Parts: sequence; structure tokens; C-alpha cells
Amino acid sequence: MQRRTLVALATLAVTLSAPVFSQSGEICIAHVYSKTGPLEAYGKHYTIGFPHEEYQSGRPRIVSPLYQRLKSLNACFGSKLGWERPNWFAPKGMEPKDVYSMGRQNWFDAVGLEHKAVREAAGLFDQSSFAKYELRGRDAGAALDWICSNNVVRGSGRLTYTQMLNSRGGIECDLTIAQLTDDHFYIVTGTGFRTHDFAWIEDHIRPGLDAHLRDVTEEWGTLSLMGPQSRAILERVSGADVSNERRTDIAKRLPALPQDVGGVKRGDGVVGQGGAEVGRRDSRRV
Repeated sequence: MQRRTLVALATLAVTLSAPVFSQSGEICIAHVYSKTGPLEAYGKHYTIGFPHEEYQSGRPRIVSPLYQRLKSLNACFGSKLGWERPNWFAPKGMEPKDVYSMGRQNWFDAVGLEHKAVREAAGLFDQSSFAKYELRGRDAGAALDWICSNNVVRGSGRLTYTQMLNSRGGIECDLTIAQLTDDHFYIVTGTGFRTHDFAWIEDHIRPGLDAHLRDVTEEWGTLSLMGPQSRAILERVSGADVSNERRTDIAKRLPALPQDVGGVKRGDGVVGQGGAEVGRRDSRRV
């Protein structure tokens, strides 16, 4: 009984501690952050820890190509694994700054308006901070079939939502994979899981397979259009039919992006209705 307890505790310790290092990323070892971050944390040791409080050390470190434009629209930014991301937009006459409290904070009404707009019409999201990888090689599909719980080898232009599980059936990665060609896959996961998911995939590609993983996060700028009116908007600006009946191949029917830029188009949405995501290789031209 004692031995079983020790094994269980050891397993729990590994499960809890491993993500701390694998999810932190290089931001935590960057010179500026490593010099100022601990000082800020130490200074707040005995202060009140408010919900949603953002640290200011080493910011901004990584910004989207739309950073200045979003800032001009009164965006109040938060930081996620080094990326500056809009948490909310202040309406006219309101300073885009968090006012922390234990109750309802100053951004509540503003976020409510954003939520209503996306729920009833549509919203355009800058998702450039999401982690993006490319897996290439003759055996790329076989490698993903081994790692993923879903079938992701479904033909060029198809998008699959899948998990990657550990030996206990627990979820290690929760992401989407687009098959671009027979030997080329485009993987998107959450910003905070960038280093963890990359390491998990890389560590579980079986030896001898021709499959090469590369992190291309900073190379791609990404915009997502979501909400019940997103398809109507997309049809207006693209001239393509993106109705329910033909949504399964939305990416194939959207106009091609300029060849000198390159891009990925995905029929994707995470707010309950359909949407579309467009990524451009040169992130400066989003």
C-alpha cells in the first residue's frame, strides 16, 4: 500500500511539474524578463492579489502586426507567453486601463458589448499569437495518426479538431490540424501551450519516420472572423459561396492569397457558429 502511494505521488508530481517548464517558453529566460519579473513578483508578495491582474514586467515583448492599430482603437492589452493581446476595448471617453477590484471590474460592461456584437452579428479577432507549427515529410500523416486521437489524414484542404492523449487517457494537447498536401500539415494551438505542445509532438514522432516539425508562430499573421453574420460578410468581401451546404470545403473556395505572400485559409469558428480564419506567411501584411 505504501509503495502504491509513493508511485501515485511521484506520478502526480511529474504531471504537475512538467507543464510548468514546458509551457513557460523562452520569454521566462529572456534577459529583460528574468531581470525585472522576479522584482515585480517579489514586490507584490504581500499585496492583494486581484482577479485577472496583469504583470507589467518585460512588456511589450512580442506584438502582432496590428498592435498599433488595435492600440489606436482603445485596446487594453494583457500578456500571454510574451504576446501582447487585447483583453478588451474601452468605449469612447474611457481610458483603456484595468481598474482592479474583488467585485465587478471596470471592463465588465465593455466586454458585454463585445460579447453581444459577436453573438448577434460578427467579430474580427487578431489571433496571430496562437501557436502555429508545420509538420512536413513523407511520413507526416503517419506520425500524426500515431499521436492524435482523431483521424487527421483526410485529404488536402480538410481541417480536423483533435486531442493528443497521454498513456492514462488524459488530454495533453487540444488543437486543430489542417492538411495542406499529402506531406504538409498546419497545426494551430493555444498561445499558452506553444512550447508544451511542440515538445509533446516532437517527442512522440516515432523514430525513423520522415516527419519534421517546425514552429512558425511569428511567421504567420492570423485573423479570424466569427459570429452568425460572418459568412454573409465573407461572401460580400470574397464573392465565394460559404453557405452551410458548401461549408465543408470553405478553404478551397475562398479566393487565393497573393503568391508572394502565401497563406492558409481555414473554415473555423469557436463561438458556436461558423467562421473563417486566414493566415498570411508575411505577418507584417495581415
